[in-house]
Amino acid sequence: MVRMGFALAVIALAALSASARAQLPVPPLASIGAPHDKNLAELLDKNQPDDAARYWGENRSYFWDNAEQNKALLARLKSAVNTPHEARMAEAEAILKPFAAQPSPLTEWASVIRAISAARMALDAYRALPIAIDDSLRSERFIALDGALNEVVQLYVASAPAAFAQYDHFGNPAFTRTYPVEVPDEVIAAGYLAMKPRFETANAGEIAKFAEAYGKVLTARQRDELARFAAQARYRELVPGGRLTAEAATKIISEIIAGRLDAGALPVRLAFYWSQDAVKGSEVPVALKVPANLSVREVQRRELAGRLAEGDVVVLIDVDKPTLKKETRGTRREYSRYKSSERQVLNPAYLDAQAVVQQKQMEQMRAESGGGFSFSLDPIALVAGLAKEAYTQTKTFAAKAQLKSAQDTLANTPRMLSEDVMGDYQYTISDVEMTRRVPLAIYVVDVKTGGYLKQTTEITEKQRFESVDDLHPRDPEREQVLSRFPAATALTQYLASAVAIEAGVVLTTALGVVHGEVATQPLAALPQDIERGAVQAPLAMALAAPGQCDAFFDNFVDQLKLGRCAAEAESLKGLAEAVGGASRGVAESGILTTTRTPELYKIVPANDERWVTAAESAQPNCSAPLAVRNPQDAFMECVRTISCGARTAACGRELTRQNRFMACPEAAQRCMVVYPIPQ
Repeated sequence: MVRMGFALAVIALAALSASARAQLPVPPLASIGAPHDKNLAELLDKNQPDDAARYWGENRSYFWDNAEQNKALLARLKSAVNTPHEARMAEAEAILKPFAAQPSPLTEWASVIRAISAARMALDAYRALPIAIDDSLRSERFIALDGALNEVVQLYVASAPAAFAQYDHFGNPAFTRTYPVEVPDEVIAAGYLAMKPRFETANAGEIAKFAEAYGKVLTARQRDELARFAAQARYRELVPGGRLTAEAATKIISEIIAGRLDAGALPVRLAFYWSQDAVKGSEVPVALKVPANLSVREVQRRELAGRLAEGDVVVLIDVDKPTLKKETRGTRREYSRYKSSERQVLNPAYLDAQAVVQQKQMEQMRAESGGGFSFSLDPIALVAGLAKEAYTQTKTFAAKAQLKSAQDTLANTPRMLSEDVMGDYQYTISDVEMTRRVPLAIYVVDVKTGGYLKQTTEITEKQRFESVDDLHPRDPEREQVLSRFPAATALTQYLASAVAIEAGVVLTTALGVVHGEVATQPLAALPQDIERGAVQAPLAMALAAPGQCDAFFDNFVDQLKLGRCAAEAESLKGLAEAVGGASRGVAESGILTTTRTPELYKIVPANDERWVTAAESAQPNCSAPLAVRNPQDAFMECVRTISCGARTAACGRELTRQNRFMACPEAAQRCMVVYPIPQ
């Protein structure tokens, strides 16, 4: 009931309100907002045309509905607002008009940009006014300036491809930031076609700058073409004058291996082959590991002559007959024991069981002797006698049971036991070193000039095995002793595994020593030279003999380790021997590989100008100065210093072996010019 009464009250109140509003007078439509024209006139009287234009925009519906009544006021508004803007737009149009006839030369682009910017600023300022949308209030100068600006923009957009080709992209900022108008991507892609003749003479750095600025705008085909132009520019830098020398050819091959050049984009055709004819039937199998960016095909030696037409420069990696050497570095003997025979001895447990039986027999006899029943008519004596007899019988039965158990134990215990007789003996532990050597000959054939260059190198792989001999088959610790040494099949598995020939490392190291003018052999001598295999030249054989400065250069490397890298000396043990030594030449020294120094190779910093990395090797850039940028750099900079020092020492050894009268310090100074040590 309360809720119903409240609802009726609300309905009554609404009805009264509605009747009250119906009785109020409704003002005429023309009287609503009547002060707008007065407000606008007041703003014009105060010389505030921009505020007046904004007021008109806020109340444009009123002024549109009452345009005839306020015709004079709106004309006054148009004059007041447009007059200052028309002066600015007229000035911008006058500046812009000279550039509308024909595109200006590149040297006058700054003036064009200023004129277009001034016109856009004038238009944007006027376009911000509300009256710009009204045809009756808008200034005719605004329409004229907008048309003139569009004409200039269309003129420069149409001339953009030709201007793009004429623009100095190699020495100036990016074209789109400098051109008078915003050029569409399609226009730049089209203008690239006119640029192609300039790429034929540009250097690699200029092409790289162009690719960085416009690479995202160009099509995929144009980017591929630009990459070919860059490769050709790099080729021109490596082969000045277009004369392909042995040194230039080796540099090109090194760039291809390092991934900085694409062989397919060069103006010369390069073909890579390898041969393992001499390996067949040998004890050492080989396998060639080729970098991802290199294609090497296998051929037979006699087939090479027929393949020379497939390239302008032909590279052959010829694997000569490998050798296998087994050398026992040392032996030692250790003592052990073995089971020589058996003997029978009396079982102590049998004697113990026999003694127990005798004891139980005595206990039984004592139990039986204590019995005996004597009959009596005395009731008390009769009961005592019966009790005594029962006790004796119980004790006798227990003694018999214990005797029976002792006799069974004696019967089950062997009288004699077998005992091992141990003997002493010695077994031998041998330290065996397996050395696999794979000689290689690298031939770089210049088909056009009819000459070739031959370089020889060698892959040496050493592996040490510890084996045990004369181990007695009846040695109780035989399995424990065998577990301390590699499995018996380890040596067999090692000999069956192939020696990995890393094509990138071999080519880089063997050809990296070619500098300056190098004499080449005539192509007619190539077949006979290939048949000779990886034979050293007489000079190289002479240089292999120990020289008078070998000890000097060994100490030279030690001084680097103990001087500059004294803090890291303990961590650098064995590094000098791994990357250098008297047996290694310049081509093999100072290189970190996955086989020689696997742990160091893993921590060589990537994309670092201080190291030149290939597929599975890293060479120090000895020309780069020392730079410790973080705590981890200190160790790797010492590794780089010693690696470069090993290369300098190898150069000094070769130099003093060739010239026996040269002083050791003089040789060191000369070699440091060619193979510097980071400072």
